[in-house]
Amino acid sequence: MTLKIKKEIIELAKNIPELPGVYIFKDSKDRALYIGKAKNLKNRVKQYFQEAQYIERPKLYSMIKQLNKIDWIITDNEVEALFLENSLIKKEKPPFNVRLKDDKNYPLIRIDLNETFPKIELVRKKLNDSA
Repeated sequence: MTLKIKKEIIELAKNIPELPGVYIFKDSKDRALYIGKAKNLKNRVKQYFQEAQYIERPKLYSMIKQLNKIDWIITDNEVEALFLENSLIKKEKPPFNVRLKDDKNYPLIRIDLNETFPKIELVRKKLNDSA
């Protein structure tokens, strides 16, 4: 599969900083196609333009064909990027991101200080129980 990527996109990708953050691939109507995170934005985005991937991943080929713009948001670290990516995916619902059908979320640590011997629990939902 040969894909002609717009020259503007290639030039834009060259200007992406080598910092942690979130990148947003958008279509011609400025809608998010895909949202991802990286500890090095420039290196991660550059990987999408390696043609060998398109043979093994037709979905990627389809997304790159629709790509019209790349936005990015710099974060202080990769963990912050992970949380930002999660919230943006939930807000934007981009078509090329995997959907979590079972409403799973990032794990949280729960400690109930009202107990005599508080224990540490790993939970997926935050409850309003003062813990």
